[in-house]
Amino acid sequence: IENLKQQNSELQAKMGEMQGKIIDMQCHNMKYNLIFSGIPEFENENCYTTLRSFMTDHLNVDAYNIAFANVHRIGSRSDSKRRGKPRSIIARFIHNDDLLMVKNAARKLKGKPYWITEQYPQEIEDRRRRLYPIAKAERKKSSRVSLVRDRLYVNGQLVDAPNEPFTADSPTVQSTPIRARSQNDSSLSEGTRPPFKRFRVGSTPVYD
Repeated sequence: IENLKQQNSELQAKMGEMQGKIIDMQCHNMKYNLIFSGIPEFENENCYTTLRSFMTDHLNVDAYNIAFANVHRIGSRSDSKRRGKPRSIIARFIHNDDLLMVKNAARKLKGKPYWITEQYPQEIEDRRRRLYPIAKAERKKSSRVSLVRDRLYVNGQLVDAPNEPFTADSPTVQSTPIRARSQNDSSLSEGTRPPFKRFRVGSTPVYD
């Protein structure tokens, strides 16, 4: 029995490692994608033109010089009509500089009925959703907050994602300081968004 338990434990560890590698590959594949939500939808529209017009009017960027690998709405039109909301647009950028420019310009959307989000695998997105209320609460305290993929840093310390919905009484920052990365790491960036992406829609707006 003990031998079977050990074999099962080793198998579970290998499966967890494989799952982690798969998620990393999915994140790598999605890193050039951004999701644009709230943009009005029209019959027989050209999504490339719709997105470029939106970016020109609301982000003040030269969208017609941005190269996209693909641009399309997410989901079916019938779902959109049933919900009474326009489907989000997912865009795959060819050049990382263009993607970063648009992400930086997303701050101009604050207070408007539009938002831009990054795309992540479902597992990462679920974890981000649990972390986002904590990040929002910490920002209200003027804490230094950075959401990097599925890791939340508050004042240089890592915050555990709660298994249950976050409340005001939920524990936040863990007591052990971050060793692998510090808040001064130039690779850290602010977290991203509300409703988003699977193609679906993620949890934290880029401009937050």
